[in-house]
Amino acid sequence: MIIRICILFFCGFCSIASAEQSLLDEAREAVVFVYGDEVQNRLYSDIDLDALEHAAGVMNKVIEQYDSPTQAELVYHQVLIHSIVILNFARIDLDQSVHLEQLENGLDKVDLFLKNNPNIADFGNLIFESGHIARFLLQDPHGAYKYWHLCAEQAHAGCMNILAFNYFSGGFGIRQDLEKSYYWHNQTYLTGTTFHCAGVYSARKLREMLFLFPEVSDNKQWRDWTPAILELIEQLEEEHADDSANMCGKAQVLMSSYLYDLYETNTEDLELLALAKKMFTALKIENNENLEVASYNLIGSADFFEKSIDLLRSIKDPFGMCNIAFSHLLYSQALKNTKHADAIFEMMLEQDAEVCNGFITTVELMRTKGSW
Repeated sequence: MIIRICILFFCGFCSIASAEQSLLDEAREAVVFVYGDEVQNRLYSDIDLDALEHAAGVMNKVIEQYDSPTQAELVYHQVLIHSIVILNFARIDLDQSVHLEQLENGLDKVDLFLKNNPNIADFGNLIFESGHIARFLLQDPHGAYKYWHLCAEQAHAGCMNILAFNYFSGGFGIRQDLEKSYYWHNQTYLTGTTFHCAGVYSARKLREMLFLFPEVSDNKQWRDWTPAILELIEQLEEEHADDSANMCGKAQVLMSSYLYDLYETNTEDLELLALAKKMFTALKIENNENLEVASYNLIGSADFFEKSIDLLRSIKDPFGMCNIAFSHLLYSQALKNTKHADAIFEMMLEQDAEVCNGFITTVELMRTKGSW
């Protein structure tokens, strides 16, 4: 879409001076390069960073030298910010220093553009990526949330999702507020399948929040979210029939339903557990995620408490480990084995705090409530 808009814009300027035309031609080529396969589908180490640096420089020149129509200006700024985001994350990946002046200059241009165009209804990913520059490259979380709040108000799923998860955990420049977290997750859910699994993931979180903290909503219970989650997943399965294996974590949805029922009613829905395990086993064949699948399938088994800790420790991905560990912890709590639950929580605390923050926060909040 960005490339098409930009090319159509350039085509309308056939009579301008040759020097200006030359720069606009370069800008058109830069747009195609930045959003093409040579940048988008490569590892940082395989990207031609000199060419990407040149593309960013071209965008800078066009922004600084020409007073262009608003839509074209938006494209220029999007390409500039996207370029310097990739450039500087690539530098980090290659053990190089980020270019602070380049990043600060990019955000200065964005701020001026926002000031001059307060009525634009859709900034696309411009503000979303500007937030990433502020938060992760300039270590300015307050500045980041300024951008993310702005694009969340425009119903950008990525920005709404960031606010939802960070209002839940608090810290990193934002105050913990479960009601606001619930609100932004609900807003993300309302985008449906527009942003692929984003709506499903937020609906899953809404269900989990109501299961653990029913006080955040006066008119819904956690069970109300299960059919809504499955309906979105079914829509996506139809839209992406060739890539529908465990769509948006459907097996995890079923496993969580089993765990929530077990915890709340002390009864086992063995049919539901079997269906979840069947889906996980199919994933084992397709994706070879043996350790994670084995960890999920351990739930409900006679040797769960014997094997749980060692199996979780074997999972190398910190987020994956914490995600599955929380299911193990919940199962342990449901069976009133708090000693095992405590051991799992201590293992989660050993992981990167930011990666496991949401899971750790959940346990801490439940302990504060006196529930665990």
